[in-house]
Amino acid sequence: MNEKEMLEILLQKVTEQGAILKERSTILKEQGTTLKDHGVILQVLRHGQEIQKAEIDHLNITIAQIQGEQVKTREVIDNMAGDVSFLVRKAAKHDDDIRELKRIK
Repeated sequence: MNEKEMLEILLQKVTEQGAILKERSTILKEQGTTLKDHGVILQVLRHGQEIQKAEIDHLNITIAQIQGEQVKTREVIDNMAGDVSFLVRKAAKHDDDIRELKRIK
């Protein structure tokens, strides 16, 4: 085997390796594009998750406000129940007093 044949064999191997590298480069570019697409999808999902978290936080605040109002309303109702009970007792006493006055007359 002479030098020319050896160089041709080396050239052929280098050419084959170049083709393989070109093929793999194309595959890597495609994977890079896919990776970028996945990154965009992840960003969109994170944004959606942040929006949902904000909405849940808002709902939790609203629930806390409603619970506070419910406690206040319950206190008012309890106070009113006490007032009504007092008025019923007073009315009963007045009825007793009226009956007593009518009896004396």
